[in-house]
Amino acid sequence: MPLARDKDVAVSPDLFSAGLGTALLVTRNSRQLSWGKRWLSRAGFDAKGAANVDDTLRHLADMRPSVVIVDARMRDVTGRSLYELVLEKRRNDACVFVLCKSARDRDDVARHEQAEILRKPFDWRLISRRVLRAAEMHNMQQELRHARKALSAARVDATSAQRHVLAMRGIDTLTGLPGRERFINHIARLRKGAAENSSPAVLVLGIDRFDLINDTVGHAVGNQVLHQFAERLHALLEQDDLLSLSDTTTLTATAGRVAGVRFGLLLSVTNVDEIQRIAEAMASCFERPFDSEGQSIYLSITMGAACMIDDRAPACNLLGLAEQALEEARADSVRLKFFDPSSANQRARSLMIEDMLHTALPRGQLNLAYQPIMDFHGRSVVAVEALLRWSHPEIGEISPEEFMPIAERTDLVADINEFVVEEVIRQAAEWAGTADGPSRIAVNLSYAQLMAGNVVDLMQQSLARHSVTADKLQVEVRESDLLNRSESVFDVIHQLKGLGVKLAIDQFGTGAFSIALLEQLPLDTVKIERTRVNAPRHDRRSDAIGSGIVAIARRLDLSVTAVGIESDAQIQRLRNWGCNEFQGNFFSPPVAASQLTADAIPCMKDRFRSAAALRSTGRNVFTPDMRPESRPLTV
Repeated sequence: MPLARDKDVAVSPDLFSAGLGTALLVTRNSRQLSWGKRWLSRAGFDAKGAANVDDTLRHLADMRPSVVIVDARMRDVTGRSLYELVLEKRRNDACVFVLCKSARDRDDVARHEQAEILRKPFDWRLISRRVLRAAEMHNMQQELRHARKALSAARVDATSAQRHVLAMRGIDTLTGLPGRERFINHIARLRKGAAENSSPAVLVLGIDRFDLINDTVGHAVGNQVLHQFAERLHALLEQDDLLSLSDTTTLTATAGRVAGVRFGLLLSVTNVDEIQRIAEAMASCFERPFDSEGQSIYLSITMGAACMIDDRAPACNLLGLAEQALEEARADSVRLKFFDPSSANQRARSLMIEDMLHTALPRGQLNLAYQPIMDFHGRSVVAVEALLRWSHPEIGEISPEEFMPIAERTDLVADINEFVVEEVIRQAAEWAGTADGPSRIAVNLSYAQLMAGNVVDLMQQSLARHSVTADKLQVEVRESDLLNRSESVFDVIHQLKGLGVKLAIDQFGTGAFSIALLEQLPLDTVKIERTRVNAPRHDRRSDAIGSGIVAIARRLDLSVTAVGIESDAQIQRLRNWGCNEFQGNFFSPPVAASQLTADAIPCMKDRFRSAAALRSTGRNVFTPDMRPESRPLTV
C-alpha cells in the first residue's frame, strides 16, 4: 500500500490534542522517517527522528519521549535488537511500537509484552491514530499516578499536622490520652486545688511482657492493643462504678500515657484503701482479652502507687515515686505496691555507691584481707581465703555484699576481676618464698565475675607472669550461682580446672542445694554453708543433713571446710560430721597480708592446736590486732 499523502485524509482537530510530548521515530528508511514525522506532528506530537543507535540513545536521554517507534531490524554493534535496548533505556514508561516487516519480526517482538507491534504495510495515518490513543492513555495513567502520589503525600501531611497539633497540646497520638508532661501538669493542678480531706495520688499501670507481643505478632498489632487498652481505661473512668469505690462523692480521676507501655491514673483520694480498691477494679477490667484481627490477646498488669497522704511522699515527683513502686512490685512479683520512703533511701545509697565505685580502684580504696583456714589434723594453716574489702575515706568500710551486686550490674566487675586475680597471685608468689606459707589462696568468684571477660586467660597470664603454679590457687563458686545456669558457666569452670586450679563449691547446703553438682563438677573442696554450721546444737534434723552432706563429699574424696566457726562446740560437732578444715573468727578474722608474714605463720601452728585444749586453758585464741600499725603476730 502506498504511503498516505496529505490530501488523502482529513484530520479532525478534536482527535488530536497538544501537549502529548515527544514522539521518536527510529528507522533507516528516509521515506518512512519523513512521512512518519509529518503525521506524528499533525497528531500533536513533537516529532523527532533517528537513523542510528547513537542518535536514538541520545534522544532517549535528552528528550525523554513519551512514544518511541523503532524498526524491528535495527541492531546495535553487538547484534542486539534496538527495540530491546529502547525498552531497557526508556524513561517515564514510554510507549514502544515496533515496525515489523515479516512474521519472524512479529514473533521476535511478541516475546516482549511491553512492546506493541505495527504490521506492514505501514499506513501512517492509521499509525498516528493508534499512537495518539496510546499516548493519551499513557498520559492519563501518568496523571493518575501523580494524583495518587499527591493524595498520599497530602494524607501524610494531614496526619503529621494532626499529630503535631496533638503533640503541641501534650496528647499522645496513639491513644489520645494526655502524655507524660501534660499528666504531670495535671498532678500540679490537682495538688493546688485538692478538696479538703483529700490528697493527690498516682497509680501507674505497667503492661507485663509487652515486648513479647511486639516480637510475635508485630508492632502494628501491638499498637492496636495499646489503643484498645487506653479506650478500656477511659471507659472505666467514665463509669459510675468507679465512684462507688471511693469513700466520698468527690473522687476525680485522670488517665494518661506516661511511657511506652505505662499508663498513669491521677486520683484524688482520702485514704490508701481507696487506691487499693481502685487497683483491684483495674486488674479485673484488664483480665478480659483484647481482640486484634480475630486474635485474642491476654494482658497482665503490675501497678505501683504513691500518694501524699500524711506527707509520706514528696510532691515534686509523685509520678516518679509511683513508677519506683511499680518496679519494686515487679521485682517482688506482686500485683500492687505502694511507694516506701525507706526503699527510696536505699536506691539513693545504691546510686551513690555506684558513682564512688568508679573511682575506688584508681584511688586504691579496694584491698584484700585474708582469713586463715585451719587443717584439724596438722593443726596448721593450710590455706587462706582472700576477701575483698572497700575502705572509703568518708563513709568507712563498705561491705562487698553491698557493692559487689552493684559492680556486677556494670562494667566495673571486669576491672575488679583483674585487680583481685592479679593481687591474689602476686601474694601467692610472695608467700611461696616462705617455708611455712599457706599452701593455697582461695578466691570467691561470682557468676557475673566468671562470665565477665575471659577470666581463664586473665588467670593463666597472671600465673605465668608471677611464676606461680596453678595448684596454689583455689577458685570458689557459690552453689546458688550454679543452679539453673547456662552451660557456659560450667565450661569456664572446666577450663579453670584445666589450668590446674583447685575448685571449691562455696555455701553448699542452702535451701535448694543440688547433690548433682558434686558429681558434675571437677571439685576438690566443699565448703559447708554458714547457717548449717550455726544450727542449734541438738537439732537432730540439721545434724542428719549436715553429716549426710559431709559423708557424701568424703566418699567422693573431697575435702570439707566448715565456714563461720565461732566456738569450740561447733568444732567438735563438725568434727563428728567428718569436716577436716575449719574457717572462722574463732581462729582469726580476716587480716591484712602484712599480718600473715613469714615470721608469724610458723607461730600459728602452735596457736592452732586443739580448740578444746585452748579453751580449757582459758587462753585467748588467735585474735590479731587489726590496726595498720600492728606488728607481725608472735606467740
